[in-house]
Amino acid sequence: MFSRILLALSLLACCAGASAGTPNPAPESEWNRATTQEAERLATHLAALPKAAPGALTVRLAFFPLADLDLYVSDPLQETVYYGNRAARSGGRLARDRHCKESGGEIRVEEIIFASPPPGRYRIGLDYPHRCVSNADVVPYVLTIHEKGGQREIRGLAQPVVFMPFVAEIEIRP
Repeated sequence: MFSRILLALSLLACCAGASAGTPNPAPESEWNRATTQEAERLATHLAALPKAAPGALTVRLAFFPLADLDLYVSDPLQETVYYGNRAARSGGRLARDRHCKESGGEIRVEEIIFASPPPGRYRIGLDYPHRCVSNADVVPYVLTIHEKGGQREIRGLAQPVVFMPFVAEIEIRP
């Protein structure tokens, strides 16, 4: 537990020099036709959720219940919202947190919302700390970022026991 907290707290520090973009956390050879279909199902599920509130920053992570993925969003005050810090001074809050022990649902969604996001840089990361099924390996995920009426989608692969501190970065302008 303590090591996960240290990882979350170092989210900004370890990525200070990272450039904007979307890293592919798993080898491209892992991405195949079945993975594409699974990612499409995740994206369709996210698209069917209620629209994000106007002016809010809403980050959603969809994945299948084979794995426990965790969403992290660091705000301009360098505070990270995640399962271990559910509310930030900037107003960000963890609205949905899913884990292996939950039953039901073919698709799981985690969500972090900043109702009135302060201007500045936000960094988004994710972690794959646990397999929910013993043979779960690399799993697809879809991440959506809603801000100021726009939406950005990122599709990727998460590897077991790999913390990805930098999946996306956005800048909220005043």
